Amino acid sequence: MISLYGNVNGSRRVLYIGNLNSPFQREMYKFIKLYGKSYGLIVDNYYLKSGRSLKEKLKFRLSLANLFFKVNVNFDCIFVEFLGDNAYFTSLLNFKKKPIIVRCHRTELYEYWKKYGRRVQEAARKATIIICVSEAMKRRLLELMPWTKSKAIVVHNSIDPQRFYPINNKREKRSLIIGSLGKLIPRKGFIELVKVVGSLINRGFNIKLRIGGSGILKLYLEKLVSILCLESKVYIEGYIPEYRLNEWYNSLDLFVLNSKSEGMPTVILEAMASGLPVVATNVGGIPEVVDRRWTYNFGDTERLKELIIKIYNMPVEERRKIGYRNRLKVLAKFNIRINAKKILKIINNFINKEP
Repeated sequence: MISLYGNVNGSRRVLYIGNLNSPFQREMYKFIKLYGKSYGLIVDNYYLKSGRSLKEKLKFRLSLANLFFKVNVNFDCIFVEFLGDNAYFTSLLNFKKKPIIVRCHRTELYEYWKKYGRRVQEAARKATIIICVSEAMKRRLLELMPWTKSKAIVVHNSIDPQRFYPINNKREKRSLIIGSLGKLIPRKGFIELVKVVGSLINRGFNIKLRIGGSGILKLYLEKLVSILCLESKVYIEGYIPEYRLNEWYNSLDLFVLNSKSEGMPTVILEAMASGLPVVATNVGGIPEVVDRRWTYNFGDTERLKELIIKIYNMPVEERRKIGYRNRLKVLAKFNIRINAKKILKIINNFINKEP
C-alpha cells in the first residue's frame, strides 16, 4: 500500500486500484507506471484485496474509505480494475468527482452480475470510461447496460512477449504433449478434457496431458486420472510459478483451453507468444485471437478430438509455423507494451479535459 501525496514537479497523478497478486494486473500496472512518465503521469498503486468473507469485505471498504478521507491524498484520475466492488465503492467515495476509468473483465458481467447487478450498474454510471478486455465483453456490457455505449471501448488483455518466447526443443514426430492451464474449477472444462485425451490414448495415440493450476477440482481430477488408469499419461501438476511458466509452455506441443466461459484469457496469449499451436472453445474473446479453424463449441468433444488428431498427424515443422504465426499475432495486437500506452493515452485525454 502506497501513501499518495500531491502532484510532483507539475506531473499529474493517477491512482491505480487493483490486485497486484494477479499476474496480468501486476504486469499492466508495471507498464502503465513505466510508460506514464513520458505522458507526464505519476502512477501509484493502492492495492486492496476485497476477499470473500464478510470480515475481508468490511476491511476492504474501511481501507478504501480511509484513503479517500485522508487530507493529504491528491490525484487527478482513478484507474480501477474490475467493474465490481472496487469500482462501486470507489464511485461512492469519489467526492472530488475525479475521472474514473474502469477496466471491465468477465466475472463482473456474469457471476458477480447475478448477485450484485445493481452495484455494477451504479459503478458503470459513475465511470468516465469503461475499458473492456475484448470485443465480446463489450457486447456483453452493452447487452446488460445499453446506455454505456458512449463510454465503452476495447483495449485487449495483453501479455509481455519478452517474458514468453519459443525455445527450440527437439520433438518426437509421432507424439503430442498437450498442456492446459487455469483455475481448476468446473467452467474451465478440465474434467471433459481429461476424458477426451483419455479416449484418444485408449485408441493408441501417443499423447500426454499436463494440467497446471490450483482449485477446488484438483483432488477430483487426480482421482479421475486414477480411475481411468492414466497416471503415466495425464499429470495434474498444481500451481505453476511465474518463473517457470515459459519453460512449462515450451515443454508442450499444443495448448488446449476447454472453457465454458472466458473474457480474454491471458493463458492463450502466453501460449501463443511461446510459439505454440492453440485449440480452444469459441467463447468470449477467444475468436478474436485464435484462428476459427482451431476453435470449437464447448461440449463438442468430437470436434475437439478431430482438432487434436489433426495437430498430432501434422509434421513438427508445420506445428512450428502455426506457432510462429501465433507469436506474430500476439506481438502485433496483444502486446502489453503497446496496449499499456493505449490506456495511458485514454487516461491522459480525460485528465486534460478536467478544468
